[in-house]
Amino acid sequence: MALVGCSDPPDPPPLHRSGSTAPYVEWRDPAQAVTRPVALVVDAPGGPLDRLVADPDVTTFLNDRFHPVWAASSPYAPVGTVRFYTPRGCSLGDPVQPKNAAELIAAANAVIVRPEAREGQSPRLDLSCGAP
Repeated sequence: MALVGCSDPPDPPPLHRSGSTAPYVEWRDPAQAVTRPVALVVDAPGGPLDRLVADPDVTTFLNDRFHPVWAASSPYAPVGTVRFYTPRGCSLGDPVQPKNAAELIAAANAVIVRPEAREGQSPRLDLSCGAP
């Protein structure tokens, strides 16, 4: 009787190079078309929120349901927060500062069920909600 072993393939490279240390989040480039609600994550590389989005459940949720965008700073949200937008860039509420994966997933779940969260699309990231 012969035993055969196999190994997992190497991890794929990130789709968009960002400052995040969450290697499996499919961070989107601002030039990419937006067809899902935006999750703008603002934190320092390796910061508390950056480590939180690396949680496998959070990573999967962001990749499956959102257009995740990483920023080390932003005029739209303070560092250490996540803010959600429609695909057209209209805010879906104030920035949130989750303390754990469950809080982040709960905040994202509250957004994803809103009909306006899935309305429209944009050829690129624009968080001005159509303002001139």
